[in-house]
Amino acid sequence: MGFLKRLFGGDARRRKTEARNTPASVRSRAVTSGRKPDDGEFIDAVKGRDVERVKTLIAAGANVNAQTADGTPAILLCSAMGSADVLEVLIAEGADVGAKGYSGPRAIHWAANAEIVAALTAAGADVNAEDGLGQTALIIAADKCRWDCIEPLIAAGAQPNSKDNAGRTVLAMAAKEGRLDAVNALLAAGADVNAEDASGKTALIKAADKQSCDCIGSLIAAGAQVNAKDNAGRTALMEAAKRGHLDAVRGLLEAGADVNADDVSGKTALIIAAGSGRSDCIGPLIAAGAHVDSKDKAGRTALMEAAEGGYAAKEGGSAAAVKALLKAGADVNAADASGQTALMVAVVKGRWDRAEPLVAAGARLDSKGDAIVAAFIDAVKRQNVERVKILVAAGADPNAVDGDGVPAIIVCGFDGNADVLEVLIAAGADVNAKLKRSGVAAIHAAALRDGRQVATLIAAGADVNAADASGETALIIAAGSSRSDCIGPLIAAGAHVNSKCNAGRTALMTAAYRGPLDAVKALLAAGADATAKDNEGETALSLAERSRRPLVVAILGGKPAPFATAADAIRQGMIDAFAKMLGSEVEVNAADADGWTLLHHAAYAGQMRAVRLLLNAGANPNATDRRGATALYPAAHQGEVEIVKSLVEGGARPSQFDLSEDNESSIARQIIRAAVST
Repeated sequence: MGFLKRLFGGDARRRKTEARNTPASVRSRAVTSGRKPDDGEFIDAVKGRDVERVKTLIAAGANVNAQTADGTPAILLCSAMGSADVLEVLIAEGADVGAKGYSGPRAIHWAANAEIVAALTAAGADVNAEDGLGQTALIIAADKCRWDCIEPLIAAGAQPNSKDNAGRTVLAMAAKEGRLDAVNALLAAGADVNAEDASGKTALIKAADKQSCDCIGSLIAAGAQVNAKDNAGRTALMEAAKRGHLDAVRGLLEAGADVNADDVSGKTALIIAAGSGRSDCIGPLIAAGAHVDSKDKAGRTALMEAAEGGYAAKEGGSAAAVKALLKAGADVNAADASGQTALMVAVVKGRWDRAEPLVAAGARLDSKGDAIVAAFIDAVKRQNVERVKILVAAGADPNAVDGDGVPAIIVCGFDGNADVLEVLIAAGADVNAKLKRSGVAAIHAAALRDGRQVATLIAAGADVNAADASGETALIIAAGSSRSDCIGPLIAAGAHVNSKCNAGRTALMTAAYRGPLDAVKALLAAGADATAKDNEGETALSLAERSRRPLVVAILGGKPAPFATAADAIRQGMIDAFAKMLGSEVEVNAADADGWTLLHHAAYAGQMRAVRLLLNAGANPNATDRRGATALYPAAHQGEVEIVKSLVEGGARPSQFDLSEDNESSIARQIIRAAVST
């Protein structure tokens, strides 16, 4: 209705407002003064649907064929607005029903409803006149969905076979919208039931696209060619199958539609339905004789199309389509022109809900294909056990390597889990496969992450004493990581506890320098040599001292400083051991070289119990380190809000450093301010 907005804009709107604000007596004087009304006044009255005003102005000499500023006659405005009363007055006063607007439309083209059409045709309007675009009133009425105008236009002699600029017939438009009344009226008037638009589509194809089943029946009864094809070779049956219009599919089949007709790409209705995830349509099509394994020109079958079914496919329909086709006996391992099978398509596209039934039906993979290998490695990385199982069952190579040459079993060691590992091993993966350059095996990768994976690999025969290129065994790697749960299984499986890497370091040295305390204890219990030296002459004890690990130093027979031992106990969460030292072995307000007190260490480690023990023992909550930070700073910096509150309750007050820009964490400053303010 953009033309109406245009007509009612600008000066016309202003005049209408002025007229509305002008007293009736003043308007009346303007008419009775003998002055002939101008076109603007008359147009405003027409737009306002003011019948009496229109009559008065006409009586005063107003021009019934007056036009708007852009050349639109008053009678067109009445027609577009559906103002039947005003229109009747204009026609009675001799308005030209054939007057044209700016772009060539006449009142009949803009008729808003059946009543307007009747009035105009009774006054002699030409129903077959064309507007500036070459369109008749019948075409425009259908295009604007003014369906009540169709029958009166036909009754007045409108040509039922006229077409718009796209070659569309009114019959096709009505069929597409499911307007049975209009379809029947047009057919009765002699509309060509098999007329084609510019794309070659007939009214029947349009009706099938929208599942206008009643219209389909009327069109077929009127002689519509059920197997007519559009320019793309698509039939009505194909359109109905694509949209999943089951009733339309059945009706067309009953009317003799060729179930195996194909379009220009070689696709049949079955292939089209499968690709669109229209599982409901598959049964009727097959029952009507559709060839389940027919191929399009690219060699693709319905099963392949269903296996791929992308964003346009009905949700959940593609998996159901796959199952329906398999039930109908589709060849699960048929390949297209490029050698791809339905399963390969499903795997590459990530359609796992379709891959599973395909594998269950006997589908097999080309395990060497790059896309399949990539999908397999991806499933391993994502720790997706079900996908790995599906691919292995379909023939994926458990020893496949990724683009960097990393075998799947090593990928699993770094990124996977024990369940995936078990599937790979059961499928025949080489548990002792190594990377060429680094010599890393799955047992080395697992030692960094997962004790269960280590146990699984050991049970499958992994070499626990295999060394990587740097000479490190799984035991040495586990000792230096946080995976103390890997130490026991490795030692129990015969790992050499005193083997050395290329740098001469043993597992005990590695654990003493950076590993967990439990690992140190486990290695000593297994007979690790605490006196062994690396290539630099370092022992486990010297390495522990160098890395400031007083608890490890103590276990190895050294004599750590009491403060360092107490601080390490706090960091390790050994609060009972720390409590025994407090007051007897270490002074409550002692500090290290950086000025950190035990309260600083407890606050940083998030050990609330240690904080409370220290405060109760008389620790100074306002002691500062070398930078001037109190224990509030490390607690807030670590986000330990509750510890900050406890420190404040214990008398802590933020130092200048704690709240200054020197404290680089704005969040930490906010936490401290919030605690102090409450």
